[in-house]
Amino acid sequence: MILAAKARALIHERNYVSKEDVDTMAYPILRHRIMLTFESERRGITPDKVIGEIIKRTE
Repeated sequence: MILAAKARALIHERNYVSKEDVDTMAYPILRHRIMLTFESERRGITPDKVIGEIIKRTE
């Protein structure tokens, strides 16, 4: 995730990584690693919602 955040910062012509870089890269990096139960899926919980909640709680 750190390398992806560094790459994003570089693409945006910055030589430092911001929280926004890490938060943005969390979705594509973590999305496929979150395994939801059938009950969670039935209630409409998605991997993106889980990642968003993690980001919100780590501010």
